[in-house]
Amino acid sequence: MSDLTQQFFTWFLAKEEIKLADPSRGRLRHFLIVMIKNFLADEWGRAYASRRGHGRSPLSIEQIYEAEPYLLTLLVDPAPPPDRALEQQWAFSVLACANAKLRQECADIFGLQKFEALAELGWVNPAGTSRAEVAIKLGNTPNAAGVAVYRLLRRYGEFVRASLAETGVGPAEMEGELRYLLSVVKS
Repeated sequence: MSDLTQQFFTWFLAKEEIKLADPSRGRLRHFLIVMIKNFLADEWGRAYASRRGHGRSPLSIEQIYEAEPYLLTLLVDPAPPPDRALEQQWAFSVLACANAKLRQECADIFGLQKFEALAELGWVNPAGTSRAEVAIKLGNTPNAAGVAVYRLLRRYGEFVRASLAETGVGPAEMEGELRYLLSVVKS
């Protein structure tokens, strides 16, 4: 894998592909993903061309399953393609950064226990905790707990925007980048 990485950078730098990057055409990470895909497709084509055929008969799918039983599990539950995995990792790191900042701010202002109770109601709700249950934990009314969650989620959104801005997203691109982030997380 490290040889392939080195080959990519050698190819990328030798062909001076970076000159093709244009901010008006999209984000740098998308440009790099396309360049990596192109490089890998070329490499796969070269490797496959040298192995193609050579007088051997193709294997049937049954023969492949007999020889490699784990292939069936790969077909049933495939891992996301590397570019999709990279995008998901990026999206979850943006959200994790925003969550860590929100958690720290809330811990400093009103304590970690209150934050965790509100987070349980707002977005971490595996047990289906009701607003009334959270309100009892906090010593508030259900309505006050709902308002607190609303404010917490709004502050979380501000931290997500700030995390995106740290990656170079400008105000004009922010809404599009947020929509893209949500689409990556939902997939």
